[in-house]
Parts: sequence; C-alpha cells; structure tokens
Amino acid sequence: MEMGMNFLFAWRYFKSKKTTNAINIIAWVSVIAIAVVTAAIIIVLSVFNGFEGLVKGLYTDFYADIKISSANTKTINITKDKLESFKKLSGITNYSCVAEEKAVLLNNGYQSIVVLKGVDENYTIVNNIKSYIKRGEFATGNAEQPQLIVGAGALTMLVLEKQKDIHILKAMGASNQLIQKIFLTEGVLLAVIGGIIGIALATIICIIQQQFHLIKLQGGTFIIDYYPITMQPLDFLLTSATIVVIAFTAAFFPSKKAANQELNLKTKAQFPAPYCSEVYNTNAEPITYVSIAGIANASPDATGGVEHEDYTGITTDLIEGRAYTIRVCGNTDGNYTDYVSVFVDWNQDSDFDDAGEIFKIGGITNSDGLDTTAGVTGAIIVPIGATLGNTRFRVVKHYSTYQNPCNPNAFGNYGEAEDYTVNILASPSCSGTPPVTQASGPSSYCTDSMVSVTISGITAGTGLTYQWQSSPIGTNTWTNVAGATSATATFTHPSGGRDYRCVVTCTSSTQSSNSSIITIQSLNCAPPLNDEACDAMTLVLDGPADCQNSIYATDNSTDPSFTCSTPNNTIWYKYTPATTGVVQFTFKTPDTLGLNGWLGVYTASGSCPGGLTFTDVTNNTLGSCMSFGNDTITKIPATLDAGVEYYFMVDGVSGAVGNYCISIQTPPPAPATCATNISPADAAVDVSAPNTLIKWTPVATATSYDVYFGTVNPPTTKITTTSLDSILVTGLAYTTTYYWYVVPKNLGGSPTGCDANTTSFTTMATPPPPNNDECDSAINIVAGASVAGSTISATQSMAGQTCSGFTGTADDDIWFTFTATQSGDADVTLVPIGTSFDAVVIVYSGDCSTLTQIGCADTSFGGGTEIVHLTGLNAGGTYLFRVYSYSSSITGQGTFNVSIDGSAVLPVSLTQFSGEKKGTSNLLIWTTATEHNNKGFELQRSYNGNDFLKMNFIESKATNGNSATTLNYQFIDTKPFAGTTYYRLKQIDLNGKTNLSNVVAIKGDKVTNLTVTDVYPNPTAKLLNVVISSPVDDKVNIVVTDITGKVVKTQSAQIAVGNNNSQIDVSNLATGTYLMKVMCSNGCTSTTTKFVKQ
Repeated sequence: MEMGMNFLFAWRYFKSKKTTNAINIIAWVSVIAIAVVTAAIIIVLSVFNGFEGLVKGLYTDFYADIKISSANTKTINITKDKLESFKKLSGITNYSCVAEEKAVLLNNGYQSIVVLKGVDENYTIVNNIKSYIKRGEFATGNAEQPQLIVGAGALTMLVLEKQKDIHILKAMGASNQLIQKIFLTEGVLLAVIGGIIGIALATIICIIQQQFHLIKLQGGTFIIDYYPITMQPLDFLLTSATIVVIAFTAAFFPSKKAANQELNLKTKAQFPAPYCSEVYNTNAEPITYVSIAGIANASPDATGGVEHEDYTGITTDLIEGRAYTIRVCGNTDGNYTDYVSVFVDWNQDSDFDDAGEIFKIGGITNSDGLDTTAGVTGAIIVPIGATLGNTRFRVVKHYSTYQNPCNPNAFGNYGEAEDYTVNILASPSCSGTPPVTQASGPSSYCTDSMVSVTISGITAGTGLTYQWQSSPIGTNTWTNVAGATSATATFTHPSGGRDYRCVVTCTSSTQSSNSSIITIQSLNCAPPLNDEACDAMTLVLDGPADCQNSIYATDNSTDPSFTCSTPNNTIWYKYTPATTGVVQFTFKTPDTLGLNGWLGVYTASGSCPGGLTFTDVTNNTLGSCMSFGNDTITKIPATLDAGVEYYFMVDGVSGAVGNYCISIQTPPPAPATCATNISPADAAVDVSAPNTLIKWTPVATATSYDVYFGTVNPPTTKITTTSLDSILVTGLAYTTTYYWYVVPKNLGGSPTGCDANTTSFTTMATPPPPNNDECDSAINIVAGASVAGSTISATQSMAGQTCSGFTGTADDDIWFTFTATQSGDADVTLVPIGTSFDAVVIVYSGDCSTLTQIGCADTSFGGGTEIVHLTGLNAGGTYLFRVYSYSSSITGQGTFNVSIDGSAVLPVSLTQFSGEKKGTSNLLIWTTATEHNNKGFELQRSYNGNDFLKMNFIESKATNGNSATTLNYQFIDTKPFAGTTYYRLKQIDLNGKTNLSNVVAIKGDKVTNLTVTDVYPNPTAKLLNVVISSPVDDKVNIVVTDITGKVVKTQSAQIAVGNNNSQIDVSNLATGTYLMKVMCSNGCTSTTTKFVKQ
C-alpha cells in the first residue's frame, strides 16, 4: 500500500504544472539528459564492439601471437625477471609490453575511433605493423588525459517547488520516511523514464546504422567507410543499472532534506500584498519584454491573459546615484498607443506615493510586442539616500494615458502590470576626478518655458555635487544656471538658444569634470497673432503672401463647426471684396513639412470681443471646404459679394501641422477663343470604332478643357475635363454619326459660343469576325510571346460561365490554344488595351467537342489585368481558352494582349541530358521533345560544380526554332578537366530568355600528375583563372614567363586533391603572349600553358 502511495505522489508531482516554468523545464531537461546519456553510452559501446570484431578479424597483424592480460583489472604488474623467463620458454622468440585504450580522435571537425597504445621498443618485432605505414616512419608520442564533469540538480528544484505540499502532508500525519520515499521514487522515476527513452533511441539509431550505414568514417583509408555497430544485451543491462544507481544517489540528499523540513502552518501574505494591485477587467494587453540592469524578461504576448504578473522572483542590483536604461515592449492589440510608467518604492514604505517614485517612460504604438526593437526606452535614476535592500519595482502599460500605480479604472481599461524586485546598493564614495558624463535634452525648446536636462553615466559614487551651466551658442562663455544643482535639472530656457553642460565635482577630492555639451535652440511657441477669429489677418488682393507654421495654433471655443474636419489648430484670415466676383486663393507649402489642411469660407455676424456667429459660404464647385496639401494649389472658393466681410479658417486635417503660405489674387482673364477640332476631320467617315482618338488645337492661357460629345448636334453631354489636347473616346457604335466640341477654361472662366465649333464624324461599318472566332480556329500561343487579340465583331460560340461569382454574356468570345511542353504549372495573362474592356478568361482541357473547365479569371473591372493560374498540367497536353467581354453591349468589346508563361510551357522540353567518358574525351548527349522559339544551347563547363563558364554554343536544329518532333544533339569535349568535369545547358530563346538544365558530372581518370587543365578567360585583360589538378594536397607556385623565358610573375596557392581554381591578376603585364606552369613543393612541374594578355 505504501509503495503505491509513494509512486502515486511521485507520478502526480512529475506530471503537475509547476508555479515556475523553469522547474518544468529543468525536470524535462533532466529526463532528456538521462535519455541522451543512456543512448550515447549504448551507441558508443556498440560502436566499440563493432570495431573490436572488425579489427580483430581483419588486422591480426597488429597483435602478437599470444596476449597476456589481467582478468580483473586494466593493468598487470610483471617484474623484469618474469619477462625474461617468458622469453626463455620454448616457442617464444620475443615479447613487448603494451598499455592500450579505445578513444575518439577529433581533428578540425573530423572524427575517428582509434585504439591508443603505449608501446616499447620491441613492439614492431612481435607484429607486422610496419607494413601498414602509409607515409613516414613508425614513431610514438605523448598522450594527454581528458577530463569529464558530471552534475545534476532537477530533484532539488522539485523539492523546493513542493515545500507547501510537504507541510500539508506532515500536517495530515505523513512521516519523514514517507516523504523521503516519495521524492526518492520521483528521482528514480526521472531515471527510468529517461533510461527507457534512451534505450529506445539507441536501439533505433543502431539499427538504422546497421542497415543503411548513414554515419561515415572520415579519411578514406580504412577497409570500410562507415562506423560498424554490434549491440550486446549486457551493455543495455549494465547501462540501465548504472543510470538508476546514479539517479538514486542524486535523489537521496534532496529527499532527505524534504523529509527533515519543519512543519510551519503560519499564513503568508500573497502577491500583491502589501502593495496595491492593478486590475484590467476590460482586456489585458500584455507587457512582453522588460530590460533594466540585470533583468531581461520576456513574457507572453497574447491579449486577455494575466492582468498583473508576479515576477518578484526576478531581481537585479541598482546602485544609488546611478542612471539605468529601461526598455519595455508590449502588445497594443492594434493601431493604438499604450503608455508605460515605472514605479519604484525607494523608501520601502509599501506604496508608490512618494516624490520621485514614478517615471513616465513613453508610448508604444501599433505593436504586437514581439519585436524587442519596437518598444519604448527611458531612464531610471536611483536617488541618493534610497533605502538599501530589496524593494518593489512595478512596470505598468496602460491604454491612452499614463496610469497610477493603483488605479485600475482609468480611461480605456486596457493594459497590464508586472512587478519585479530590485536590490538597492550603496554607492561607493567618490575619489579623484569624476568620469565625464553624457548630457541629454531636447534640440529645441520654447522660449521662456521650463526645460529639463539630465546626465547619464554617473558611476563615481556618493559625495558628488552638480552644477548646470549655460552659454550663448558657440561662445564658450559659461555661467551657472540658478537652482540647477542636480543630475536632472529643470529651469527656464531663455531666448536666443543656449549651450548647456553639467559640472560634476567630487567633494572629497575637490576635482571636477564637465559633461558633454548639448545645444538647445529657442522657439517662438506663442500661438499665431491670428489664432482667433477676432484677430483674423486681413488679406490684400494681389498683395504679398502670409507664410506661417500652424504647429502652435490652437483650437478655440469660438471656432465654428467645420463641415470638413473637426477644428483643432485653426488660423484666421479675412477679406472684403470691392466688387462682386471671384478671387483665387493660392496655398503654397514650401517644404516637405508642408501643411495638409482645409480652408473653410464663412460670413460672420456679431462683433468682437463679444463673439462672432459664422455661416458657411456655399462654394459653387467644391462646397464650403477646400483641401490643400504639399504643393502649390490654386482655388476659387466662391462668388464673393462686394462690401461683405468674409472669414477664412485654415485648419490641419486630423490635427496635422506644418508650413504654408496663403495669398489672394485677381483671377486671370478667361481664354479669348474656343478650341478648334483637328481630328477626325469634320464629316469624316469610316472612323475606327469602338475606340477612336479625337484631337483639338491648344488655346493660350487655358489650363483645362471640357469635352462635349454625343449623337445630337450640338452635343449637350460633357464627357470629361482634361488638361491635354486629345483624348481616346471608347465604346463607339458602328455606322453612327457623332458630334463634338471643346471648351477651353482657366481660373478666370471660359469663352462662350464654343458649340459653334461643333464637328462630326461617322464610324466604320461593323467589321467581320476575328479569325479565331470559333474554337476549331483557335490561335496557338507559346511561352514568352505576347499575342494581340480583339473581341470586336466576334460572335458567341457557347454560353457564358460563372467565374469569381460573376457570369458574363459571352456574346463575343474568341479562342486560343497552347501545349504543355512538360508537366507543371502555367499562368495565362491578359492585359486590356484601354480602360473600357472588362475581360473574362476561361481555360479548358480536352478538345472542342469535350471541353472541361480547369480555370478562369474575372477579378478586375474595365481595363484591369486578368491572370489564370493553372496547376498540374500534363506534358504534351493541349489546352484551350476563350476570351470575351463581360458586357453584352458592343461598347464593351475591346482589344488586348495575351501571353502564357510557367514551368509547364517552357520553350524547350528537354527529355534527356547525359554524358559519358569516351577514351580521353567526354561525350554529351541531349534530346528535346518539343521546341518553341528556341535559338539554341550554350554548353557550360565547371571544374567544381558551382562555377560554370561558356564552352560552346550549339544552334537549334528546329526550323525557325520551332519543332513538335524529337531532336537529338551531341557534343564532344576533347579536353575535359582532370578528375571530375561538370556540364550544364543554358537554353536561349529567340527573345533572349534563358533556362538552365540539370548538371551532368563525368568522372575522369584518377589524377596522378600535377596538371594545368584550363585557363580562362583567354585572352584576358585583368584576371586569369587557372584550373589546377593535383594528386595530393600541396602548396604550389604558379610561374608566369614571357616568350623568352623571363619570369614576370609568381604566385603561391594552397591546393587540394582534385581540381582547384586559382586567380591571378595580370593587369600589370604588357600586352602579349605569356607562358605559365605550376611547380609543386617537391619540385615537380606541370606542363606549360599559353595565354594572351590584352
């Protein structure tokens, strides 16, 4: 019964969620560590067993005929006399003393399992090891002893986690022995779970290695190229027993500590007592990251979680008198702003109500909290005299406003709080010269306003005094700022701008240092003189512009209701016209900080200062408001009556501020003449339809043109206003007469009687249907080619089909076809010509008698591009698609360009590309099933499979680059690289597009001599690549001579076995022919190669 209870408690404790995530992690890390160690031991033993069997079976020459070893220990003690007596025995000719051990040898990322042997001078006599020496002579060396440190601690953490449970168990009568058995069982449980996982893991890995030989031996000098595996049951049994014993031993002391804990039933204050709490009962928007001094805590980012996190177990040291940077990130749950406050109980009186215990850090806007660079940063300065020891440190993030430490019901109850612990340490006394500090403050500030400055990097300790000084900018004439005697100071900033610095003095040494200098410019932050309507500035017709910045403008209770925007930073103007008429207002924003604003136009009644009542003036074109932005914009607001005083209110859109200039001018005179129609000529016939271009003569002083067009004479419909002298008219009917005229205008108006210049033209007769009007006459298109199409005069071949939720009429469909050159995907893209054609594209498999829809596009309106994405096309398959206008009207018909692209319609279907070695040459063979617009193939070659260069160009065998039958190609490389040579094809279309083939590798003869197999580019003007084939790793010298044999350049290179590329800069050589050879370290020389320097 007791054994079952032990296991029940241990199992529940192992599965249960811990209050601290780290304990869960540590427990599972322990299980994983045990599993990994178990697996590793078994795998290593199995590898050792495999090697032992292999080596003993294959290399008996490494051992003497008789081996004497201890049956119980690693070593054996034999005296010299006993050794000599062995030698005298019949049949023994000699002996050797050996100490040996298995080990894993690591070298620059390579590893090998080896047997280390300590041998004497007779060792080579009793075996045949010398015959296996590959290079050099047999010699012995010294061995170093490795060290291994083993540690454990998961169970101790579990005991600490369950202290409260231990007290409860004891209160219920549990004995110390029962509690110790529970935690001993949990320790063994960790070991058993880890051991089982480790044994399973080791078995799987060993079986996979036995079957597939995945893990290879390095070096290539052994009889096999993989690690051998032999599993033995005894290894599994001994490893499991060892793990359990170690776990039992490791669990004994923590379990004994748990059993010996004293029973304590006193109640303990729970978080957040004795401090107040923050409750966000609307929604918790979490703080996700807090960093200050030694704290760097990331927490969950999902909204709706814990409102007030208890991280008081996370602590850091802060030293009085020093400044610390804090960074806070958080989730604002959308494009909102949350404000971060920090509260520190410096005097440890269990509240945050005292002076200097609140820090307003700043706002976080539109953040998901995951990016730790997108938070807010501020400074926390520990005051001199703060109570030493641990105290509460609270971070609060609150929507819309800075939050009080204990006020959960502020506006917009969204946010979160986190509590930490900081340990306040005494600042050491200063000595010598204080370190230079960094001053910071705003770059500009309002004149005669209170500005705050501070210094950072204060590390010299207590006994420091501070004195801020100011100087006119750039004069270096310093005077003390009255009352500014702290590291952070606030004082009145004067006009004219100032340089500021802080003098930090250590009182014990009387030595001082100056902070860095900050320059603060002075701003005139007073509202504009015309901030109020009663102070409106009078604008003078054709007078100078008034230029201002609206940044300090205010919204006033007397501002009228604004129909375009809520008034927020208004500036006022007024104007009384002498005559009735219109005036033009010009707004100019002189830089990138220009105002994005509105202009309201009003009349007013009443008087100042009593107050004015405003009435909107109806604008004959734009209503009562006009918008303006970052350009020079001219508007005519309305017809203004003579003698009436008008008010104009300038306001930023949604609180926008910026620079602007405003002026009023007499409008320019209206254009003196009407426009004259040029084309089509008056009474022209057979004019193109449904679209045609109409053009007229430009008129001096005109800024735009109203175009009147229709089938009545004169036309009464204005179809557009344009600043150009021509437009494309779309949707024209066939065999129809149209009339048109153009009215030029500017801000001063327009001439009258322009309808007298009306001309006419008659459109063409209905054209015949397109050639591809029916399915069986579909036009074939190939990849990379754009084909023109037109639905004009097309007829209906089948009913419209639903696509993207819409069904067009399909009364003007035309047909296209294409063939998939290989299996894959393709995109059909249609681009309309003009803005009126609303196209529908339907794609089918099968033939004209058995069509199956496989894709369509109708996502755009008139003039929009349509794309059909097709997947899973079959090689050799023929597909059809039709195009028609969504509209049933003739005016909806139009023209377009259509193309197809994608992996299924590559211009060349390459069915084979292979190669083989033929004597000293390499034969390349490739075959195409189809070719479309194929110019040919660029054969490329590489020595390493990565760096390819053009070798030759082979023209397409297809007529005009097009073929539907199989074509065969071949090429012979008579001078391949030594070792392996790599090839690929670069297929080139007639339009210049390219595609790369697979890479073919042809293995050559084993490299036996140092050889220069290629130099490129040849000729060269600057850099020459030299491909060197080598039978060994070596350091070589590249020697360049002129044709007389004079050495003109040498360069060394480290090369490896096989092909290598070295690059030589020959730009400083004279133009001409040069010879080059490569010399190895032992004096061998390659053949001589010639190259030309341009």
